[in-house]
Amino acid sequence: MRSTAEVKILRWLGQFPPALESAWDITRELSLPGMAEALGVVRSSLNIPLKSLQQDELVMMRTAHVIGGGSRRRSVFHITMSGRELLQQLIEEGLTESPLKKAQKRTKAGQIMGSAPPLNPLYGRDKLVEKITEELSNSGSLVISGLPGIGKTSLARKALDEMAQKGFDIHWASSGEFTDVGNLLSQWEISVNGAEVSDIEAVISLLCMKKRVLFIDDIHMIHPRHIDAIEKVSQALANSDVKILLAGREPMPFGHQLSKIKTPSLSISDATKLLGDDVEQQQKEEIAKRLGGHPLALLLYDEEAGLPEQGADVQQYVEEVVLAHLDDDLRDDLDQLVILPMPIIAESAPKSESIGLFDEYALLRWTKNNEKMEVQHLVRNVRRSLLDDEALKELHKKAILHWQLGASSDEEKVALLYHRVAGEDENLKYHFERETEALLVTQSAAISVVLQEALNIHQEDVDLHYMAAHVAIQRGEAEHAETHLQYLMDDPRGAEIALAVSLQQGRISEAEELIRDGLELAEPEEKTRLALAAASRCLDDRIGTEHNPKITKQINQLLKNITMPKQPEKRTAVLISMSMIKHSVALLEGDLKTASEIRKSLSQIGGVENGMLLALEIKSQLLDVKSNLNDLPKVIEMADDAIEKQPSNLHSDALRMSIVEFLIDIDSTHARNVFNEIKPPEKGQIIAAQKRLNARWWTMKSIINPSMAIVALREAISLNKATGCHNAAKQLTARLHRLL
Repeated sequence: MRSTAEVKILRWLGQFPPALESAWDITRELSLPGMAEALGVVRSSLNIPLKSLQQDELVMMRTAHVIGGGSRRRSVFHITMSGRELLQQLIEEGLTESPLKKAQKRTKAGQIMGSAPPLNPLYGRDKLVEKITEELSNSGSLVISGLPGIGKTSLARKALDEMAQKGFDIHWASSGEFTDVGNLLSQWEISVNGAEVSDIEAVISLLCMKKRVLFIDDIHMIHPRHIDAIEKVSQALANSDVKILLAGREPMPFGHQLSKIKTPSLSISDATKLLGDDVEQQQKEEIAKRLGGHPLALLLYDEEAGLPEQGADVQQYVEEVVLAHLDDDLRDDLDQLVILPMPIIAESAPKSESIGLFDEYALLRWTKNNEKMEVQHLVRNVRRSLLDDEALKELHKKAILHWQLGASSDEEKVALLYHRVAGEDENLKYHFERETEALLVTQSAAISVVLQEALNIHQEDVDLHYMAAHVAIQRGEAEHAETHLQYLMDDPRGAEIALAVSLQQGRISEAEELIRDGLELAEPEEKTRLALAAASRCLDDRIGTEHNPKITKQINQLLKNITMPKQPEKRTAVLISMSMIKHSVALLEGDLKTASEIRKSLSQIGGVENGMLLALEIKSQLLDVKSNLNDLPKVIEMADDAIEKQPSNLHSDALRMSIVEFLIDIDSTHARNVFNEIKPPEKGQIIAAQKRLNARWWTMKSIINPSMAIVALREAISLNKATGCHNAAKQLTARLHRLL
């Protein structure tokens, strides 16, 4: 007769295919730490049952590379053929369940989306789970609080699994130092046909279509730079029909108005269950009492390390027992991980050869699918508290040396900037100027935080204030950008930020005055840049193919302020931009002759892409074909060729959108087909032209998919406002009000 622990191990290992027995790369779930997490017990409690199973040749052990588990080979376990036969016998006798049974049950429940960890055994929390699910079902939203390592995440995971069984879709998000609203929405996987939704009113409209619970873990980790925006979104969600669950430790940064459930330590009887079945009950009770029933403290327990003194708290236990047996080199390796601002891939980490050992000691926590790791927050907090400012600075300098050589992903490059700030790198501004623009596309939330940290040290630095304001503008955060303006009063770049703030906030008169001042007082090159940007924005400040004489008049007036540069390259660039705008104006006015003359002039300029000329030709022919629809198939065929020859994906999609806007009232079926070829909007797109194209995409989505019209219009309105196109936003708002 096998023990309960042995049967659990066989059942766990039985779900993995025999082919893994000879594989080089092995999932962490087959290592000792992975099995201990899955079975909900301290890792040392598996030693005796594993040894027994190995002796009877039901389980085998070997060394292999654990995926995401560092560079060294580690011990992994496999069920043998004899073990599989015994497991099948136990299943047939009704002594255990098939490893596949749970997966079969889940198919009828609501979906769990996002970065939710695996559902592992949970002891002593039944009443709390019942209370959470009852409150979520009845009153709406609440907060789970508790000490680090007390089991808040596991409690939330179990409660939300119960909600999923009731038919709720669960959207899971984990917080970190670089988390912002966009990151939460992305983790929650809130989208329309693959297009991420960012406007909060659009999000609420979308979420209210089905029973859902949104979860944010570790809210105490969120940086002050993003707290206000996340709190605003959380309040809006809590005030709607959407249910929201928050988890974090005190002091909570927000969520104070919600019901709160405090997570206590486990009772002694429940705490002993974490210690497995092969330790005497009296001994387990003594261990549980000495560790205060704290779940993580119990999981960190190692019989070789011993127990803390009577009356010692959890922090003392971590400091004086758990970490005490690490030698100086290992402690230094751990400190390199302690200062990381976010979870990272184990193989990329400083001293990655130590990762396996730290995992064996249960010092690490892993993200979904064991993709990334970080130090357990309780351990990290204790270790950080023991390091003085000078020691921390030295650690950050070591981190700079590591990431200078090893930072390949955008995430790692941001980590390098973070360490440069904390390590007080003397060339900090140079590195910001070199990296910020490129990292904005994928890491704008993190860049915002790192710049804020730099400003906390260098509070009066004008260049850092400009970069922080510029990043805020690109992120559509005019209020944040405005806080930096007082430091840019005597800097020529201040006018650029002031104009962008006015445009985003819809203060049109103020923006027009700033443009007039710029056109009057700026140097010729800056004046030309300002005029072209304003003219381009005016051109986009409309819906579809409509013609507004007021806008075209304004564009023509702006173009009069352009001074042609003397340098040939700059002169050509300005001439091309100016001609493209004039061509669009000619088509809006139905002046095909002028449009043709402009294309002819453009074709004689060196440096003009042939694909761009073809795009202008197609737009002109689409307008011309209105008087003779028999020619439409021929024009569409030419358009397909022109799309293929565009210089970038943005240009291709912009041309597709122009075709859709023209066809939607003439041939809606073909318009839908072309629309489906356009890449849906993605998170982090900061180029103004891309944002305006995204606004057009959502506008067309509201027409093509009427059931999503409210969501799509809200998103389009938000994007138009963010790019200063308030006339378009006003028209779309009128459409929205007619639907409400």
